[in-house]
Order: sequence, then structure tokens, then C-alpha cells
Amino acid sequence: LAELSADRPLLLVFLRHCGCTFTRQAIEDLAAVRGELAERNIGLAVVTQGDPDRLSEHLAAAGLTEVAAFHDPDRRLYRAFGLKLGTFGQLFGLQSFAAALRNGSIFRHGVGSLDGNGFQMPGTFLVERGEVVREFRHESAGDRPDYVGLATTA
Repeated sequence: LAELSADRPLLLVFLRHCGCTFTRQAIEDLAAVRGELAERNIGLAVVTQGDPDRLSEHLAAAGLTEVAAFHDPDRRLYRAFGLKLGTFGQLFGLQSFAAALRNGSIFRHGVGSLDGNGFQMPGTFLVERGEVVREFRHESAGDRPDYVGLATTA
């Protein structure tokens, strides 16, 4: 990560697991903004705790084959970045359910099989020269960060 962020800022996106409808939505959102991130010279990387082949399939389907992907089954990176396990309410509560309906993600992306710790919360960080300069920590699993806004440095 330090190497990837040495020459340009890196947007580092921690995903929950590939069976999660919100993970699939996040991949779609990243695909939609990748051109704008590239124009701003922002690198992009994702972290998953689940099967790396499954993540590669989702990234390829979204046209994100050039994205650096890290496999973290023991969730060491998640913990190093302070991403905690969520509560039942953060993951399955009214706010998450409403987000799934409002965004249509549940209908577009469905729900797949669990692939890792289902209580792991996601998060997104802007890393420059190995240092976190901005972060977005999800209040609920259904939160959708403004990736471009987060990647815009002060």
C-alpha cells in the first residue's frame, strides 16, 4: 500500500464480502467514477476478506480489471485501519434495508452466499505516501461514500 501510494494518492476501499449486495453496489459505484479518479491521478485499490477469485470476477464484470486487489482473510488490514465488526442494526437494520430498497441494489445485485465474516464493516481511505489523509467509516452497511469527493485532497 505504501508503494502504491508513493507516487500518487490511493483510494483504498475495504469491501465486506462478495455475497453482500452493498459490496456489489460499491463495485458498480467505483466503476462509474473510475474515469474521474484517473483524471485526478488517483489510484484505486480494494480489499476483501473473501475469495479473491470471486472478487476478480466481480471486478472484471464491472470493467475494473486494472484495480489492485488485496486478499485479507484474517482481516489484519481491516483491523489496522480500525474497521470494526458491525452491530446487527448496522448491518441488517432499518437504515440498511431502506438503503437497499432506495438504491435498488437488492434488486440489481441480489444477495449471494456469505464469503468471510458477515459482520465486518466496510470503509474507504485516501492514502498518500503511506499515510491516511481522509477516511469514510460506514455508519451502516448501506452507506454509499462519495468516492470522488473523498479522493479530492485539501
